[in-house]
Amino acid sequence: MKMTEAERLQIHLDEQLRAAGFDRLAPDLWLAWRAFKSFVEGRSPKEREGMGMAIEHFADRDNVLWFEFSLSVCEARGSTGIGISFSRPIVQELVAVHAGLFFWADEETSLADFWKQVEAEPQFQAAMALPQWEVAST
Repeated sequence: MKMTEAERLQIHLDEQLRAAGFDRLAPDLWLAWRAFKSFVEGRSPKEREGMGMAIEHFADRDNVLWFEFSLSVCEARGSTGIGISFSRPIVQELVAVHAGLFFWADEETSLADFWKQVEAEPQFQAAMALPQWEVAST
């Protein structure tokens, strides 16, 4: 069976994370973020249709905080998300949070400015400062 573009790109991202020294058993979110940014910057504008970060807690469902860096890959059968996701027990200040910032290929802002916007988001800063994250998926 032929590998899809999303599968190929996910493998490439995983390789970039490993090359950067990312440890799935003791994840360093800043290292993962830098590797993700480098990965995205190496893609053509067509390959980075939509990407960014999201942080969510579903208060009616569980006590888990989710945090992800993702890239949307457009393929013939639709859009597929790739990236890296983290989870950890919820903390009081982020209960019921649903935040994210995404960059779309047709935006007029630069990628460098987008990274600055993400890193200035209070929810991003709060998530990056928390310990005890686990890798949920890559």
